[in-house]
Formats: sequence, C-alpha cells, structure tokens
Amino acid sequence: MQTVGLIHTLEQCLYRMQTVGLIHTLEQCLYRMQTAGLIHTLEQCLNRMQTVGLIHTLEQCLNRMQTVGLIHTLEQCLYRMQTVGLIHTLEQCHNRMQTVGLIHTLEQCLYRMQTVGLIHTLEQCLYRMQTVGLIHTIEQCLYRMQTVGFIHTIEQCLYRMQTVGLIHTIEQCLYRMQTVGLIHTIEQCLYRMQTVGLIHTLEQCLNSMQTMGPIHTIEQYHYRMQTVVFIHTLEQCHSRIQSIYCAEMQSSSPKEYVTLRSGQTDNFSEVYGYRLQNPFECPFNGSRRQDCLCRNDYPAAGYTLFHKVRLDISAMRIITTDLLFSQTPLGRAVPFATAGDCYSAAKCPQGQFSINLTGTGLKVAEAVKWASQGNYVTVKVHRSEDGTRIYGRCGGFCGKCGPQSHSGLLVQLQ
Repeated sequence: MQTVGLIHTLEQCLYRMQTVGLIHTLEQCLYRMQTAGLIHTLEQCLNRMQTVGLIHTLEQCLNRMQTVGLIHTLEQCLYRMQTVGLIHTLEQCHNRMQTVGLIHTLEQCLYRMQTVGLIHTLEQCLYRMQTVGLIHTIEQCLYRMQTVGFIHTIEQCLYRMQTVGLIHTIEQCLYRMQTVGLIHTIEQCLYRMQTVGLIHTLEQCLNSMQTMGPIHTIEQYHYRMQTVVFIHTLEQCHSRIQSIYCAEMQSSSPKEYVTLRSGQTDNFSEVYGYRLQNPFECPFNGSRRQDCLCRNDYPAAGYTLFHKVRLDISAMRIITTDLLFSQTPLGRAVPFATAGDCYSAAKCPQGQFSINLTGTGLKVAEAVKWASQGNYVTVKVHRSEDGTRIYGRCGGFCGKCGPQSHSGLLVQLQ
C-alpha cells in the first residue's frame, strides 16, 4: 500500500490493520513490525505509538508489556527505560512504579532489588535512600528494615553497622540508640550488649565506655563505678572496692590486688606431705593423724598463706599463680585455690584449700568448677550459699585439684 501511496506512514498502516481486524493488539503490531525490520526495539515502538496517541504514558507501556510477559520485573523495566534515557535513577523508577500502584512501599522496592542482587547490605540500602532524601539516619533505616522483618533486633543492626565501621564503640551505639529513644541509659545499653555476648562483664563495659585507659587508682575505680550508676553512694562504693590495692603504680602495667579481709588463716592452699605405706587404704575414716603408718617425704608438699590476691579486673578473675602477697612457711609455694597430696589411692584426700572473700565485695562465680590432675584423685569442694567462702579437700596417689579454667578463678561482684 505504501508503493501506490494509499498508506504513507506506519501509523496509518496500524490504523488500517486494526480497522479490518488484521491486528488486534499492540503486541501483534510490534511482532509484525519487528519481523519486517521496521522497528528494532521496544523503545522505537513506544516512540511511534506515543506519536499517534495510542499510548500516552510510560506506565501504560509497562502495563502492556507486563500483560504479555515481555517484562517480568522492576529490574527489567529499569534496564529498558535507562537504556533510552527515560529514567536515569533507581529512585525515578521507584517513583514511576509507585504511581501506577505496582510497588507501594520503599520496602517492596528494596526487597525487589535484593532479590536480583542490586543491593546486598543494609549499608547500600542506607546509601541509596539517603541519596534521594528518603531516609536521613541509620535509625530511620533500622526502623524501615525492622518493619519488613529484615532486621529483628538492635543488636543485629549494631553488628551490621560495626561490620562496616559506622559504629566503633558502645558510646556511639548508646548515642545512636538514645537519639531515637530506644535506650535511655548506659545500663540498658550494657544489658543489650551482654544479651548478644558482645560484652561479658561490667569491667569490659567500663573499659569500653571510658577513654582514660586502665584503672591505676582506687579513685579512678570509684569514678568508673559511679559513672554507670552501679554504685550510687560513696558508702556503697567503699563497701564494694575499698579492698582494692594498686601495686607497681610507677610501671607501665600496674596491677590490682584484693585485700583478703578475713585474714590469711582462712585463705590458704596446701599440698599434704605424708604418704601411706599402704596406699590402698584410708585409715581413721579419713581423719588426719600423725601416728599413721606413713612417711613425710612427698617432694611437692607445701603450705601457702595469702593476704592479698591479684585481680584481673578486665576479666574478673583472680590470678591464682601470683604469689606476691603470700607466705610459704612450709615446703613449696602452692597456688591460690589449689590442694593436693600423695597420701592414698582410696578416696582419702588430705590436701586442703580455703577461700574467704568476706568483706571484699566479691564472690566466687557459680560456674567455677575444680578440675583434678594426677592419679586416683578425689575432689571434695564445699561452698557457702553466698559464694564468698569455699573449702576443698583434694588428693590422690599422687594428685591435686585447682580451678578448671587455667586463666584463673572467676569471681563476680556481690
């Protein structure tokens, strides 16, 4: 028809074919025209059809193409439209799609983009949304992400932000969360952080929240404890920590010691020196007697008294092998909370240890266990209800016992 001048344009051809029912849909027209090489791209088709008013908006075109399965996802739409310069940014695409009701929320858009790998992390999401002013803070992003279940807890958010270096300290975390009213006190922050295992002890929290370095004086310790409101009055502070003694203050690594207020007679460790001639018996129902058939020749025997013990404040552990403030009146020095003997193989322990933390503000942690070392070892440990007093008898042929953790004796604040 073009040859004889009856039809001069593609549009006239389309109109004619629709009039006589040869082509019923835009898609059939597109297929026909592509077959003959008249239109090579979807964009050319769109441009042609917009020219004659058959399709007025990009949304109508998108709707048509989705109907017949030519475009299945927002990403394909974005790619097509960006190719011809109709949409330049993801945000413009989002705005277009919202206009026709295909995507109703930013979360749906985010979900779409994550599905195809366009956005992989919360940080990329934040960056995208901040770029167009939709979200201005990490808190707003967190709220959005929580709404659709991508992030369920503040801890997960914190972990994400720490991973990319957005938050480095508990202080920054606290400041962020206080800004949006999620956490109002340092204690609440500590509780949250402890819940997910990021901070295990009060001391670790103190160390993180202060910038003045390690604790060198009792005054600094007072100040730290009062800062986080764990101690409200000077009296409470004294009752908790007045037994702290700081040693080697002039060195680069000062050490903290706890004064054992109950005295050294209640804080001792012993490896008993006597050995039975017949190691397979337990005479006198296990009582210790000097007239036993035994000899006093065990080379590892010793008796040590303690009036101060070293405390690793950051880990809340007593360093049992520190003997600076101890006395050994008999034999070899024995570590704190340790006992043993080479007396009998018949469950007849004679070695003893005693711990009394009364008045120190500390107690032995409930999780502490005593482990045996050696042969035929028997361990008997008794503790008070409040955890301040521990008495133990250990021994074998030959053997001893000590705190299960090799790093020290775990303690807690009362």
